[in-house]
Parts: sequence; C-alpha cells; structure tokens
Amino acid sequence: MLKKLRLFVIIAVVLVLAVPFNACQRLNGRSEDTIREEKEHNEENNGKGDKEAEPANPMAEGDDNLIPVAMNNGFDVVYGFTDITGKFVIEPRFKAAQPFFESGIAPVSESGGKTGLIDKTGKYIVEPQWDYLYYNEELFIGSDYENYLSAVFDKNGRMLFQREGYIAAYSEGLSPLYSDYERGYLDTSGNLALKLDYEALDVFKNGIAEVALEYFGPSHYIDKNGNDLTDTVSSGLRMYKNEENNLFGFKNEQGDIVINAEYYGASPFLNGYAVVCVEYDSYNLGYGIIDTAGNKVLEPRYCRIERLNNGLIAVGEEIDTDSYTYVPVPYFDYCKKALFTPDLKKSTDFILNSVSHFDNEYVCVNDDNSVYFINKDLEQARELPKLSGRGSFVKDGELLRGYLNGKLSVYDAKGNLLVQDSGDIELGDGILSTKQVELPNPAATFFYPVISGLKDKSTEKKINDTIYYELVESYKDFDRFNGPEDTLYVHSDYMITKEKNLILIDQNIYTDYLGAQHGYSYRNTIYVDSKTGARYDLDDLFKKYSGAWDFLSGAVTKQIHERMDEMGYFVNEMIITPDTSFALKRDGISIYYAEGDIAAYAAGMQEFFVPFSDLNEYIDTQGDFWNAFK
Repeated sequence: MLKKLRLFVIIAVVLVLAVPFNACQRLNGRSEDTIREEKEHNEENNGKGDKEAEPANPMAEGDDNLIPVAMNNGFDVVYGFTDITGKFVIEPRFKAAQPFFESGIAPVSESGGKTGLIDKTGKYIVEPQWDYLYYNEELFIGSDYENYLSAVFDKNGRMLFQREGYIAAYSEGLSPLYSDYERGYLDTSGNLALKLDYEALDVFKNGIAEVALEYFGPSHYIDKNGNDLTDTVSSGLRMYKNEENNLFGFKNEQGDIVINAEYYGASPFLNGYAVVCVEYDSYNLGYGIIDTAGNKVLEPRYCRIERLNNGLIAVGEEIDTDSYTYVPVPYFDYCKKALFTPDLKKSTDFILNSVSHFDNEYVCVNDDNSVYFINKDLEQARELPKLSGRGSFVKDGELLRGYLNGKLSVYDAKGNLLVQDSGDIELGDGILSTKQVELPNPAATFFYPVISGLKDKSTEKKINDTIYYELVESYKDFDRFNGPEDTLYVHSDYMITKEKNLILIDQNIYTDYLGAQHGYSYRNTIYVDSKTGARYDLDDLFKKYSGAWDFLSGAVTKQIHERMDEMGYFVNEMIITPDTSFALKRDGISIYYAEGDIAAYAAGMQEFFVPFSDLNEYIDTQGDFWNAFK
C-alpha cells in the first residue's frame, strides 16, 4: 500500500507547507465580525473543562514578532512587515510573505515567483532562487525545478547541503532517496545514512519504516540500521505474493502459509495486527484489519486505514460497495474518521473530519467544531489548546502553525493567537477589503472579500452583492460532498487591488472530482467601479463599431501561430467576442483560456497579452471603464 500513497503524500506536504500565504494584518486591525465571534466564543466556553483557546489578543508586550502586511499597489500588491503597533519595520517590497518562524526567519517571494528566507531586518539569509521552500522537522527544504536541484537548510537558514533531484520530507531525521544510481535514506547532512536497493521506501515512524524490494511487492519493516524486523515487531509473519493471482498473504519463519493469499494489498504485522484491503471490483477497494490468525478484526469495508506516527490507527468511514468509485486516498482526507489505539481495544466514534501527524506523542484532529490534540491513549492533550473551527496544525518549535478556518494562524502552546492571516487590505481612499471564508463542507473552501469604508452604503452593498455572487454563489454547484461516489474538492482564493476608482479582483478556483484523473484550475476576473458600483466587461473598454474585435482576434491568432510548435494548440485562429475572458494589466489586456480549452491540460492556462499602445484607436477614452482606472 505504501507505494500508492507516496506521491500523494509528498504533494500534500508541499501544498500545505509551501504555498505562499496571503496578506496578514496586525491583530489590532481585526474586523468587527472577528472580534465579535471571539467574544461570543469566550463567553460560550467560560468555565468549561476543555482547554479552549483564549481570544486572539494582540501579541504580548515586548514580543518582537513581525506581522506580514499587504499594501495595495494598483494592479498588484506588495508585502512588508510591521511591528505590533503597525509601524513598518520592513518596507513593502515582496510579492508574497509568510509570518516569521520561531527561529526568526520568514519565507518571502519576489515578483518572479522565486522564494527565499529573510531575517527580521529584511536581509536575505537564503537568496530567492527556489520555486518553493517548505518547513519540515525544523528544516527548510527548497527545490529549483529548472536546474533539477534541491537544498536543505537548518531552521536558521544555514545551508546543510544541496544535491540534484528532489528531496522528500524528513521523518525522524531521515528522508527517502530515489535516484538512478543510489537509493536509501539521507540524513540531514546529505549523507546516505542507510543504503538500500529497494524500490519502495516509506518514512520512519517511531524508529521503523516499511520498505519493499519492488513496487507492488511484499513489504516488511526495518529499523534505522536497515535490520529486518519481521521476527520482532511483525510476530514472525512475513508477507508473500501469490504469483498466480497477484494477491498477498502471510507465511511463518519456516515458510509455511499461515494466512492465504486473498488480499489485494496489505502491510506487515505490527502490534499483532495488519492492515489489508480487498478488491470488490475493478473500481472498489475495502480496507480492514486482521490478527495473526487471519481473523478479521475489522471487516475490509472501510475507505482507507492508516497508521499514524504516534501509533494510533485512523479508519475512514465505511464505503457503499454498490456505488463506490476508487478514490481511497483523496477521499480519506475529507470523510469521517475514527481513531483506534494500537491494540484496537479503544476507539473514538466516526466523528473526525481530519487527522494529521503532529509529533510522536500527539496527532492533530478536527471534528465538526474544534481542532485539538490527542495522544496514543486517545486522551486530549492538557498542555496543548483546543481551538474552535476547522483546521490543522504542525509544530514550529514550541509554537503551533497551520490553518484555522482557512487562514494561516500561529498560536503559542497555551492557545494564545500570535499572528493570523486576516487577508485584509487597505485599498486607499478609506476603503478596506476584509477577507471572508465559507467552509460548507470538509472538501470546500471559498474565500471572498467584503468591501467597507464607502460613504455611499447603497453602492457598497451593490459591490458586495456582486462580489459574493461572482465569487461564491455562482459556484454553488461545486459544493458536492456526498460520499466517495460523488464528492468535489474545491478551493477558491483571490487577489484584490484598486487603481484609481477601479476595484480589480482576480479569482482562482481549483476543483478535483475525487476519482478523476486530474483536477482543473479556473480563473475569474471582476472589475467594479468604487464610485458607482458598476461592473465592467470587455466591451465597455472599446468604442462601438470600432473594429476592436477583429483586431483582437488577429492579435491573438498571430500569437497562437508563433507558439504553435511549442504549445501544440488545438486551434489555428481565435475569435474574440465581448464574452471572452480577459485580465486587465497596467499596460494592456490579457486574453486567457482555461486548462484544456485550446491546448493540452498539461500546458496549463493560456494567456495572450495585447498592449494598450496597439489598441489606441479602439479604446473609448471617454468611457466610464477607461476613466475608472486611467
């Protein structure tokens, strides 16, 4: 089973920890809604036994944490850092920025998209040459795609080593290494600490890792010296594969068959139990647990079962074998789950929406109401907080760092909020954009802005109604969470800026129908006049009957011909109309098309830039749209 999970796990780690975050605001700049919700939460939980988080008070006096803040820059935003009073310590100049880690360095991105690490003076400790940098076990791991290069830095930004290829996440100080000439586990100095000529290498958990000589072959556990642990932790039972039916079973030390080969997949025995799965049909896998006699302790009818680093066993909800589509890995992230102790004698109900590794003592869990931490005995951590909402956290030294209700948050171990990514941006002229989020189900996240500060409240409402409809309401069909057979993952975010009187919103939506070959990204651009509330479309930019559509069609078609050999377009010409999607730039417009529209999905979204200087004779320079931003 481990080989099927590897790529997904790696990608998930990178997405969670490496994606640049949006604007953070100082805590004394929180919205009235946020403050009210925190007050209600405190009153509601006053006197409760559970260790609920205290409200998001501003950082303790004397704390030198710096807060990432986004500033409007016309057609773009730039990021800097303020102290707790709101005074800029590092002037805005970055394309993206994250809060500082406990070690005192922060990831930032330049306009070209490359990421580096700075100290609290704004000086680069790690130059911005990496496509991503993600944090893992007090290390920063960077990757440079073009040069096929990876590097590992310590928590202070000192380079430990770099090498060709991709370096996976570390676990217990070791990272699986795959290359054409060597395999095994790297230590944090870049040395091959354990050389193993195996095709499948899982991460270490509590000193043991699952490995296999070949993909889809029998696996076993090893320790950090490479010793086979079958006789010690696996009850002397070794997996074998029946070459006639390609199913797995178990043999004893003498080679006698103890459990017949009847499982589509399996993992070695640990603590007297093994995870197995059966294939109901070509699309349907059911997971269960057996004991050393082959008895089914949990019938193989669950969508996924995984062992966690602290020894707990996570079990995804039972599947409907009549309608189930083969999506055990992604759906497991969103379905209801229960946790079992290693001896299977104690369990929770199926009440958890997410479970994730925190350290060797605790896992981070999320039910319908709260995020909290539990140990291997299923007891809630007394020394870690319980936080209201939906989210997940990783360990950053003594701090908790992760997402709560869709926003990046940093807490101390007592549950005091130190920094939260509010996403609020002052657009100028007293106008504030406040970032809001809707979380209709565990697989859906919709971010959208709410505008405030306009003198004309009817215009303000008109703008906010337009924004909500365009960014949330029009995608309600994407809100499907009906079990493995019908679930659509959707995540939407946006960038908002203001140039003169024009509010520019650029929305990105990623969807993935669980079980499909791949997901899709969509783009939605919206332009609204802050003075009148008018929504502008492409034809509002041009004089009527000016020939603009013929000119744009010719300009885009010319670019298609120029890129044809590189991109392999499906079309030889494009006809531009008032309904064509476009993005307004500082010096022109871009006509854009979604993935798979005019080129292969792998080519990504396609964009064609046409400068205003080429459009002079067609632009309505007396029109409301043009004068809203020029």
